[in-house]
Amino acid sequence: KNTDNGKFCAGCGTEMSKSSGSKWVPAIVLTCFIVLAGTGGVFGYATDWSFKIPKKTNALPDTEAVAVAEGENSIKIQTTPAVAKQSKQQSKDKTVLIKESLPSVFTVLTGSGSGSGFLYKKGGYIVTNAHVVVGYTDVVVRNSKGEDMGGRVVGISDKYDIALIKSEANKNVKPFVIEQKETPIGTEVIAIGSPNGFENTASIGYLTGLNRDMQKDFIYEKVYQIDAQIDHGSSGGPLLDANTGYVIGINSLLYKDNTVFGFSIPMYSMQNLVDKW
Repeated sequence: KNTDNGKFCAGCGTEMSKSSGSKWVPAIVLTCFIVLAGTGGVFGYATDWSFKIPKKTNALPDTEAVAVAEGENSIKIQTTPAVAKQSKQQSKDKTVLIKESLPSVFTVLTGSGSGSGFLYKKGGYIVTNAHVVVGYTDVVVRNSKGEDMGGRVVGISDKYDIALIKSEANKNVKPFVIEQKETPIGTEVIAIGSPNGFENTASIGYLTGLNRDMQKDFIYEKVYQIDAQIDHGSSGGPLLDANTGYVIGINSLLYKDNTVFGFSIPMYSMQNLVDKW
């Protein structure tokens, strides 16, 4: 955006010095080219391969967040502008739903980076994205209390972006209920995970598109488009129906490496594959 007080590159946001005049233009253009060249195409994984996970995390700066403290833990809720106008009673109901869901959501750590996952079935079976754990058999799963436990990849697809981890330490944790059919467009949703390593982050939005087909290393068929904010580190986390609390999808992709909207694999379409594992 160009203003009276300064000029900024529309591609990368770099400020152009007024005193330097046009000599910064080539450098800024080069910077934009490098940024665009490094996006790897239109779609990007919502996995963090560079962020070092902190032991304790705080709410992201410069974001609209509501923290509900309960003992030593807190829930961070990010909302779209439309959802932020909901009534206090509605907000309270969602906070309860999120709080009850957190023990079944995990941060998945490998030697290459981090993602998210959620408890699919009792016995410690955790669903995540294949691209989060590809190349690894043993991983670390971190629960909502910040406790690290071992996990082993017991199933992974080379066609669809889905994998299954078994963690004995979480065998008695309550699993999510899975939605068995396609969720209609316009449904209010909650995405939970660890974007940029910030565990226990929940973003509220809507299911804004259906039947999106795309390909990036894996095949994505009839995926959900959502405007609930996800980011690098959100991959593999659950997408919940905000009314029922059921898992409807696996958060997987960002569009053009931004958090304006993302894509989630419908969970009902992956159940047969996961159950075989």
